[in-house]
Amino acid sequence: MAPGSTVQNAAVAAASLPLVAVWPLVAAYVVATNRGGAAESFSAVPGIGEDGGAVAGAVALVGGLVVLAVIGATLLGGGPLGDGRQPTGSATTTDSTGDAATVEVVGVVDGDTMDIEYRNGTGDRVRLLGVDTPEVHTAVSPDEYEGVPDSEPARRCLRDHGHEASTFAERELSGETVQIRFDEAADRRGSFGRLLAYVVDDGVNFNHRLLERGHARVFDSTFSESARFYRAESAARETQTGVWSCRDA
Repeated sequence: MAPGSTVQNAAVAAASLPLVAVWPLVAAYVVATNRGGAAESFSAVPGIGEDGGAVAGAVALVGGLVVLAVIGATLLGGGPLGDGRQPTGSATTTDSTGDAATVEVVGVVDGDTMDIEYRNGTGDRVRLLGVDTPEVHTAVSPDEYEGVPDSEPARRCLRDHGHEASTFAERELSGETVQIRFDEAADRRGSFGRLLAYVVDDGVNFNHRLLERGHARVFDSTFSESARFYRAESAARETQTGVWSCRDA
């Protein structure tokens, strides 16, 4: 339960008590005065009999118990319909704060894709926003990397660096608790349904680290960090770091 929720629930219960408590009295009056034949209807219930006063008392008693139950549920559960938390299975979790969520990295697919798990046990797949590491599961495309020739040696070089990027991501992130942060300038999900996000580990943007170490190129798309990302790619390209060494393959 979130801090302060008990106080809030108590306030809600107190505010709603006058409204909730009135209806048993109204019901008892209606039955006692036999409005609409209510007493006759209730008298058919075994154990109540034909005494309108007894019927009214029974209705008031049941109503009072319901009032107590509603107030108890509000105090303990956050409201008469539950605790207000997201149901299990929701992609938005109680860990979310604005445009970020705290998650555990439970698997690394490749250098720029990983599987995450929220604290409520649900999972999702994240595609690192703004970066692209060489493919390791499908064919690589040298023309995506500026200056890298379209040749078999260059493809092998890129494939090797793709595996290096995957190994780096596995070593740095697998099993770690990190933040995923979203960018208002970018889509929340890509064409394959994967989350598009920055992964922040110990305050460091992992997407940017991939570019600094030459494990990735900038993926040409719209996102607010693009200028900084292109500077990191340019620096790695000038020193032929990582994938950029494949230009001489």
